[in-house]
Amino acid sequence: AFSVIKWFGVAYLIYLGWKQWMAPPAAVAVASGDAAHGRPRALVMRGFIVNASNPKAIVFILAVLPQFLDPTRPLLAQYLILAATMIAVDLVVMAGYTGLASKVLRLLRTPKQQKRMNRTFAGLFVGAAGFLASLHRATA
Repeated sequence: AFSVIKWFGVAYLIYLGWKQWMAPPAAVAVASGDAAHGRPRALVMRGFIVNASNPKAIVFILAVLPQFLDPTRPLLAQYLILAATMIAVDLVVMAGYTGLASKVLRLLRTPKQQKRMNRTFAGLFVGAAGFLASLHRATA
């Protein structure tokens, strides 16, 4: 089963690399001013729904957060502290992503720059496929 999954992953990464290599440059529209569509409340609600339905976030919360709870103390206060901490960290991380995205967007304005980026990511996909192909299952 390990080998089947591994080689499926290798093939998929090579496929992604090929698709990325062949991807044509896309027009990048840089919006000036407020690019958000919708009311702030609706945007926050949509963001909440996307994050609440994210399987990685759910697994993280279920696997990691219980370690920080003390069942002998009031749970509501602990949950509120954990929620506030997660929200604060998430806001900082998302602000960082937004700042980085705005910087990167400036580097992708011409088709030549986009083609270079596509080829770079294609090489990374194929490199990851090569790395995965070289892995061997550890015998215990």
